[in-house]
Amino acid sequence: PPLTPLPDPPRELPDIAPQMPDLTRALSVLENHYRHRPNAVVMGNCYLYKNPTLLDGQLYPHCLVSFGMTRPNAEITVATDYTISELGKPPDFVLDIASKYTWPFVYPFTREIYAEFGVPEYWRFDHTGGAYYDAALAGDRLTPAGVYEPIPVEQTPEGLYRGYSAALGLELHWYNGQLRFWNPDTG
Repeated sequence: PPLTPLPDPPRELPDIAPQMPDLTRALSVLENHYRHRPNAVVMGNCYLYKNPTLLDGQLYPHCLVSFGMTRPNAEITVATDYTISELGKPPDFVLDIASKYTWPFVYPFTREIYAEFGVPEYWRFDHTGGAYYDAALAGDRLTPAGVYEPIPVEQTPEGLYRGYSAALGLELHWYNGQLRFWNPDTG
């Protein structure tokens, strides 16, 4: 059956400009990295719902990645939402990018909802180095008990923060306020 049409996402918020370089880079890098995997979906600035009849949560992740999708990629990415009950599984990876407007509403409130939705990895990036979120870069991995535990993020002497996303098979980096992805297999 076709996906349930849901309301359009909200218009861009006034302070989206500081998020745009990192959001654009994340979507571009991840789309390019997984372009040869037909069952991989990369989406950005979309709603995330458990069920289309209960518009629960009102989650609006900046970036999500899902593997093992059975619907055609084009059918999913043209939608303005990711509905778990219709797509058969939660996204494997979610990334929120801090902003002056959204930070009070994102962490820790959405963290609990992402855990309830069964999202295996939830990452947060703060270009300010931690003025909005609790850290420059932080990730959580869902345990079998359904609660998040922190993913180790190390800081190098050069000021690079890095953590490994098992869901993506990539490292996420915070360096000089910019979000980067690094492939440990290819360097």
